[in-house]
Amino acid sequence: VGATGAIGSSIARRVLARGGTPWLIGRNADALQSLSQTLNGAPFTVADARQAEQMGDALAPDLPADLKGFAYCAGDIALKPFKRAEPADFRACFELHVVGAAAALRSVEAP
Repeated sequence: VGATGAIGSSIARRVLARGGTPWLIGRNADALQSLSQTLNGAPFTVADARQAEQMGDALAPDLPADLKGFAYCAGDIALKPFKRAEPADFRACFELHVVGAAAALRSVEAP
């Protein structure tokens, strides 16, 4: 998850370089398509980590039978002084980084 960011795309390139097939997951279909083209047509799935309730339904149809690893690279940052951060900022951060990660991992965990 977060395949089109700097860390996610770097991991995908390393997986491909080592003979694997990266499964790209992210929220921007155009960016995923573009990245996929640079990675020998790697499969991709459009899913938004901020929509944790929908993660399972989004990932299930494309879940590789031979999934060997999973990297959760979705992220954002509230660029403001801590004193100006609002409770909503912390909730949004928790939702993305904790709830989103848990939902994604639950979606790909072997039965």
